[in-house]
Amino acid sequence: MKSDSLMRSLTLSFAPFRALSYNLSDFAAEFLEKLPQLPSYAPEAHGHQTKRLFGWDIP
Repeated sequence: MKSDSLMRSLTLSFAPFRALSYNLSDFAAEFLEKLPQLPSYAPEAHGHQTKRLFGWDIP
């Protein structure tokens, strides 16, 4: 099987790719900056709900 049949060529030109890359980098950096203040669980999650969902042995 030819390797080029497994992947399509990138049809995005350089300028839009660069803009997309910058936007993705900014999004990731902002998320990383906010991460210490973000809750680990949703505010409405309670201990008994979490235990019911995750309180069994891992197979």
